[in-house]
Amino acid sequence: MKQLPDSVPSYKKTPVFTEDNIPEGMLNTHKTKAGIWGVLHVTEGSLTYCIDEPILEKHALSQGDTGIIEPEVAHHLEFSHSFQCYVEFYK
Repeated sequence: MKQLPDSVPSYKKTPVFTEDNIPEGMLNTHKTKAGIWGVLHVTEGSLTYCIDEPILEKHALSQGDTGIIEPEVAHHLEFSHSFQCYVEFYK
């Protein structure tokens, strides 16, 4: 995973998601727009952050871990246990 650039400020974040309310779109391949970075924050439990292209990567994230979402890079989430997470967006 890449590092979040220092030059991009935070501008919004999602509500906290759990296995009961996570949007279906986050479980399917999707991308952020050009110039938009995301930081996936896992606040409880665990999940898998999958980068779908250019090369498949799977990152197991647990409570306190973060995953960097690069602009325009296809990705999705997988889970098999309970979790809580949110995404903070930067541009």
